[in-house]
Amino acid sequence: MGLLYAGLVLIPLLWVAWHLRTLGRNYDAARSMGLPIVICPYNPDSVVFAIISEPLRPILRCLLPASSFRTFQLTLWGWEFHDKSAAHERLGPALVLVTTGLNRLISADPVMAAAILARRRDFVHPDVTTNTMGLLGPNIVTTSDESWSRQRRIVASALSERISPGVWKESTEQASSLIDALHCSHSSGGSTETVTGLRAVAINVLTRVAYGRHTPFALPSSSRATSTGMSYVEAISLCTELLLAAAFIPSSILGLPIMPLNLRRLGAALDQLPHLTRDMLDQERRRSFRSDGADPMMTGTSEDPLNVIMRTLVRLSDEAKAKATNQSSTSLREKRLEVDSASFGRLYLTEDEIAGNLFIFTAAGFDTTSNTLGYAITLLAVYPEWQNWIQAEIDAVLRSPQGGQSKDASLPDYSTAFPKLVRCLAVMFETLRLFPAVTMVMRSIATTQTIPSAQSPATPLIVPAPCAVYINIMALHTSTSAWGPDALEFKPSRWLRPGSQDGEPPVFVNPPPGSYLPWSAGPRKCPGQKMSQVEFVSVIATLFGKCTAEPAPGEGETMLQAKQRLLGLVQDSQPVFTLQMNRPKEIRLQWAKRRVGNVL
Repeated sequence: MGLLYAGLVLIPLLWVAWHLRTLGRNYDAARSMGLPIVICPYNPDSVVFAIISEPLRPILRCLLPASSFRTFQLTLWGWEFHDKSAAHERLGPALVLVTTGLNRLISADPVMAAAILARRRDFVHPDVTTNTMGLLGPNIVTTSDESWSRQRRIVASALSERISPGVWKESTEQASSLIDALHCSHSSGGSTETVTGLRAVAINVLTRVAYGRHTPFALPSSSRATSTGMSYVEAISLCTELLLAAAFIPSSILGLPIMPLNLRRLGAALDQLPHLTRDMLDQERRRSFRSDGADPMMTGTSEDPLNVIMRTLVRLSDEAKAKATNQSSTSLREKRLEVDSASFGRLYLTEDEIAGNLFIFTAAGFDTTSNTLGYAITLLAVYPEWQNWIQAEIDAVLRSPQGGQSKDASLPDYSTAFPKLVRCLAVMFETLRLFPAVTMVMRSIATTQTIPSAQSPATPLIVPAPCAVYINIMALHTSTSAWGPDALEFKPSRWLRPGSQDGEPPVFVNPPPGSYLPWSAGPRKCPGQKMSQVEFVSVIATLFGKCTAEPAPGEGETMLQAKQRLLGLVQDSQPVFTLQMNRPKEIRLQWAKRRVGNVL
């Protein structure tokens, strides 16, 4: 019995001693960097902390001194969105969080951020990112070295400028259908379907561009049974909404009868996705075989560039397989075949890589754009002066060459309209400044690295390994030193300055390198950046060319109170796959038809 009691006492003491030793070692490493240090006497990356941290938040807020609670908040998931740049204004552009796990270098230094993102081989994605993003297979997010280079080259070519006219056309049609669904009228109730409707628009645009399949617009329905069959895109959408559960909880557990309905649907989606992916690729191969180059909808030619992404990936994969088969049947040229196979292997994706990249592209392609549209439209409803600002530009673009106005307020084609809608694009840039899709970029290092900093250009920072390296996108985007005293204000005009001569269109202001990173930067910059811009501008110009939006006050609520409520809802957001509102269904807007106004 005495040995049992001794063991019960000794084991916790050894555990504490081991953690204190790790904390001391990490503190020494942090001190060598010469940066401000924040000590956290636990491991914020542990599973235990992930489970108990949120329930502990309100309790610790009452019990801890303000300074200690601020330290606790720095370890919570998504703290950076709510903190903005406050921690860095208090402690400095870069700081080190010392923990009993890995040290965290947290940087809002633009020079440091640009250097980190430029060196993809030294600063790599941590395991949590690769495990989560690699849900269906390796892809451009989870791979590195030559595999990443090969995949990036192929995926970037599939997302080239040739898809932009198709993105523009489909986005315009889907946004017009959304207007009809929102009942563009003067009814007093308003609509709570704006944000969810934008998600449907983004899904349908992505489905058309990636897979060449037109989906008529319909507002999403939440009342679906788990047994109901779902499409590939529906399954991906559900996995995106519940990404952490999809990545870390087995589908056999998610499907248990005791689980909530949405988790059971997720379990069904995970079970069906391998079959749905294979079936989708097989259908594409059958269509390609039957088309014989005659039908532009099948061939993905310049007449209809929408069906280019999946077709490109499948075609390259199949060509590589055919060549490998032919090579293996010729045994007299083994040496040459080895070289040919190695070089040709850089030109295609394997089946798993196709599945993995389709997942990343599909999930990111609609999730980021739909959320950005939701934030932008809510802000434009709250601030009517900016809505009027873009509508003046839209009206000028809608005006016919003869000086009249468009009969049905439809947008001109992509090449004519997109370059002129600079104010609409400025709204996107400003929305992503305040509500970036990714609020914190995570990297890790396995060997000691040296990086420059804005604070001490002559003395590079030496970062001892191992260390987690975080780029605080939210702080970079709201820093008063970079954006001025109005950094927290929604002000799209900050992105434009007048042309150098009278009559010249306004030009975009380029912020300093590393200070604005909504699509990341460096080699791993988002390849879908242009597609998201085209879709955003098309949807915004269509909606506000035909309608105006304003908050719909609740019972007994003034317009000012309704605006404050909407601002509270957009700030009540949390990073999941990307940053998103926690209560999008509470965004209630009143949509009303408008005439095409006067030109600029």
